[in-house]
Amino acid sequence: MIQWKILSAAIAVGALISIYVRRRRSLTARRIIQPITTTLVIVLAASGCLFPGSNTIYTMLVVLYLIFCLIGDCYLVDFKDNNLVLVALGFYWAGIIVYSVVLTRRTGFNLTDLTAFIILLIGCGLAIALFLWKGLGKMKAPVIIYILTWCYLLSQSLTIFWSDSVFFSATQKWLILAGTGIFFLGDIIISFHQFNEKFQKKLLWMDVPLYYTGQGLIAISTSFF
Repeated sequence: MIQWKILSAAIAVGALISIYVRRRRSLTARRIIQPITTTLVIVLAASGCLFPGSNTIYTMLVVLYLIFCLIGDCYLVDFKDNNLVLVALGFYWAGIIVYSVVLTRRTGFNLTDLTAFIILLIGCGLAIALFLWKGLGKMKAPVIIYILTWCYLLSQSLTIFWSDSVFFSATQKWLILAGTGIFFLGDIIISFHQFNEKFQKKLLWMDVPLYYTGQGLIAISTSFF
């Protein structure tokens, strides 16, 4: 496991640099460091193929999911450009769709999923109504679709965690649940930063460690079959 420990350390350094350049508001530096750090996450996920008993299909689908996120990172540089934010949102959405399908193939969609989905949807709906709705403007429809997809992925993660499926190990179930949950929290912070003026200065960099921690945990899940 030495390779993913080295990669994890490199990703942590990249995240710290990302925080620094975010606080310095350097768009040029962000265009460089964000893709590099996410590429390291992709390599971390792909390294799962090196472990005995690895599942190549799951690993490659996680890599595909992360590639969509990488493209999204390339566009999500200037938060003031709503057109670029919308394009980035589209690529993140595609990635979340891919990973949702990966998890659904192992559990299907049952009453537990539906219950979790409804609860998450109500919670997210209330948060949007209370804190974001006025600031969304023309982004209302894309953000709602994005949140719906996120709620579905989170419901699948919860189902995987509670299921007796033998495809994923206990460690993987924890990694998948924690990874998707932390990534989602990072996205919530970006939403508040982007669409609620009261939080723009306070939340300028907080999504960065959450984003890379969540992605890193999902990437590492490929190594624990």
